[in-house]
Amino acid sequence: MKIGLFDSGVGGISVLRKLVDFFPQFDYVYIADTANSPYGTKNDNLLFQLVKNILNFLDSKQVDIIVAACNTADSVVKQCLKENSDTLYVSIIDNVKRIVKSDRIGIVATENTIKSKVYEKTLGSSVVYRKSLQSLVTAIERNFANKELIKNIIKETLKGINEFNVKELILGCTHFPLVYDIFEKLLPGIKIVDPANGIIEYMKEKFGERRNGKNNLPKVEFYITGNPITFEENMKNFINLSSIKSSIRKVGFGGVESETGIHNLRAFRCR
Repeated sequence: MKIGLFDSGVGGISVLRKLVDFFPQFDYVYIADTANSPYGTKNDNLLFQLVKNILNFLDSKQVDIIVAACNTADSVVKQCLKENSDTLYVSIIDNVKRIVKSDRIGIVATENTIKSKVYEKTLGSSVVYRKSLQSLVTAIERNFANKELIKNIIKETLKGINEFNVKELILGCTHFPLVYDIFEKLLPGIKIVDPANGIIEYMKEKFGERRNGKNNLPKVEFYITGNPITFEENMKNFINLSSIKSSIRKVGFGGVESETGIHNLRAFRCR
């Protein structure tokens, strides 16, 4: 079984590390579109084109499952899916319903995810608070060592959240769980929700929790559109490279847009 994941940068590592922990028997392909990061401020047409190229690339790698390890990309993909393919697409947004329990839910995400109101469409009137934390994406990608900066961004942006009586706060960008501990310390009265846990619940339901210990290291192929050296150095902050068998390659998607074009994108079915 081969699973494909994609994100604009290191954010999707928060999803990948959970998957390789619970399902080390699978192989993984991870695309970091760092040349076009961040996704959170891109217009829909450009995002659609970027995501289409990535999905076509993953299709060329013959993955069996595609996981959108990026909420912004997921909100775009969900606009154009049709159920006529053998490749399963797993939505990080849809599966959050498996793990939230409250009727007082808050969302923090990128600008595009907040504007799309995709979480409101998924969770309905339970969403009582939403806030863009776009600057946190850049801080994690470029200044992860500066914990004080990250702490101040979260603290200042979420000032006043307690007035909304939020019981659960969804980290609606896969970069944010990389600093999960900071959210917990700053918001002690609120349950912090990592949507990746919803994906794990779905995968366990579909494939069973089949851990095979650490004898066989999970194989992960990384493809980077920007500087692979910079990505690898940053990635070391978030995943133990000795726990996986990895390769890192630079890739461009200029030639991926084939004659079939949008047909490939529409072929994936969302679950």
